[in-house]
Amino acid sequence: MVLNFWDKISVSGGNGLKCASFVLMLSLHSTINAQKPVDIKHLEQEAHLFILDRCSFLDDSTGIGSNDILSVDQSNWTRISKERFINLGFPKNKLWLTFSLVNTDSVEHECFLVFANHVIRGLELFQNRNGRLFSYGKTGTDFPFHTRPYPFPVFIYPLRIEPHATRQYYLMTDPGGLSVQFSLMLFSKKDIRRVENRMYLIFGLFTGIILLVGLFNLFVFFALKENIHLLYFLYTLSTIWLIWSSEGLDFQFVFPNHPLLYIPGRLGSLFLSFSILLFVMQGFLRQTAANSIVFKWVWVVKWFCLLIALSTWPVLMHERTYPVISVIYSWITRIVPIVVIGLILISCIEKIKQRYWLAGFYLAAVFSFLAGALLNVLMLMGVFNALPMPPTLLETGIVIETIIISFGILYRYNFFKKEKELIAKQLHDYKISTSRQIIQAQEIEQKRIAEDLHDELGGNLAAIKMNIQSLSIPQEQAKVVEQLIDRASTNARNIAHNLMPPEFDQTDLQNMLGNYYQRLNTEGSIKFHFHSTGYDRTLSKEDELMIYRIFLELTNNIIKHSQATEATIQMITYEKYLELMAEDNGIGFSPAAKNGMGLKNINARINYLKGKMNIDSGGSGTTIVIQIPYNND
Repeated sequence: MVLNFWDKISVSGGNGLKCASFVLMLSLHSTINAQKPVDIKHLEQEAHLFILDRCSFLDDSTGIGSNDILSVDQSNWTRISKERFINLGFPKNKLWLTFSLVNTDSVEHECFLVFANHVIRGLELFQNRNGRLFSYGKTGTDFPFHTRPYPFPVFIYPLRIEPHATRQYYLMTDPGGLSVQFSLMLFSKKDIRRVENRMYLIFGLFTGIILLVGLFNLFVFFALKENIHLLYFLYTLSTIWLIWSSEGLDFQFVFPNHPLLYIPGRLGSLFLSFSILLFVMQGFLRQTAANSIVFKWVWVVKWFCLLIALSTWPVLMHERTYPVISVIYSWITRIVPIVVIGLILISCIEKIKQRYWLAGFYLAAVFSFLAGALLNVLMLMGVFNALPMPPTLLETGIVIETIIISFGILYRYNFFKKEKELIAKQLHDYKISTSRQIIQAQEIEQKRIAEDLHDELGGNLAAIKMNIQSLSIPQEQAKVVEQLIDRASTNARNIAHNLMPPEFDQTDLQNMLGNYYQRLNTEGSIKFHFHSTGYDRTLSKEDELMIYRIFLELTNNIIKHSQATEATIQMITYEKYLELMAEDNGIGFSPAAKNGMGLKNINARINYLKGKMNIDSGGSGTTIVIQIPYNND
């Protein structure tokens, strides 16, 4: 079982630890000439020891070198009692710590001194050997990773102490203007291995989980073409970088020989994550200038964060030459996260008030991440003391957030999909209703025209014929006029019957179509074959009239455009649909005919009946197949 030593760290402190000045902090504590040595005999049983309260401190304001540190009067050294963690803010001077270790056992013991901090410019441990200092190596974030005495993201010095021996050590720290929060601990060899394995396991799992979520969103992006999934994939990559850089894993595994990239990488990953997070938030919440009072502020801050992320490398690599750069970036690091947190909270609350409930889901997902970011900023500002040991609330919050928001994005997609389906259904129902009204209006008008043709025009033609017969005109001329009148009367009657068959209400569709094609065979040059198979379904008279109109339009197209000599019309009944088929041996469709009014009328009626049409046309003729489903309600 891996020892969860991070959870055992207790934090205590007074107002003195909130000061950015090392001198002011040390003035709150008593001055002593000696410290009690730390006995490492029982380190195996204790697992780890905090030794900060056994250390004395010296503020190197005068630039004391390592050769002169032994000559400093002991009265100038100051210790902090009962403290396990120090938050010095942003000190300018080098700091010296001194402590003693004693081995009261009869065998040699190995221990590991842990300086629990990832970011320190320079660090060097010395041992006092008979009045001369022996260096264990100089390291820090300004040095390549291989200079570390122990390959680990925090700074560790392996130590060996002989039996019944007491050793005094001096630790020089060079903050270089960076924020300094650290603890000093001793570990046994067994427990330092446990800590190392536990950390790599945790961050390996974190990386795997976040990467899996990111790849899943990338796959969904290619499948759905929704930009928010691509943005969230980029966000997962930035959060992996943020987690690695916050613990120094990128320095260890990615660029161990380029220390100048370490500090820019930490800040760059933070601001890149903030920038993409705001992009994702606006997409997730559907935030626009029209529905949000903070839209413009979010827009400015997200691009500002992106600019800062991109500028960290070219700018911060020169910050040792221009110290004002560190000051500017330190204030940006404190202020911008608070602004980002505030904008996310305001945006979510604003959308919740607009009854966009997905905003509450998003707020719950990012809560732990925002809380971790806020605590980190407050710690940098010295508002409270805490040792950010892995996995921190910020890192854990990132993992929780990526998982929850990923599911939230899918839920959001499903929510919008259902919303779109509902809108599409309403639009389809509206189109059907509109088509129904238009077609009903057409049928009423056609019925009126049919009646007028049959009653008025037919009656007038009959009266004209009777008057001509009563006139004294040559018989041959009268016969020609009567033939013309008879033809006009027949055409008017046929047109009236086509518009509204007089027997429609009393005759079923099958017989009505049979009569229609039988009459065409006696009048035209095209031979029509009509077949009806298995028609035993009872359709509404309204639907039968629609089907009748479709057959009339198909037949009219054959007569006018096909140049066919023969055509076959079929009406076939299947279990779930009625199939209409029209085949001819003509010349096929021309491109203009496919966009003609006839086919548009047919399509309108087919859409009304929720059917579908397939056309196969070529030089040897045309085949049109239409399927009309039953149960259209």
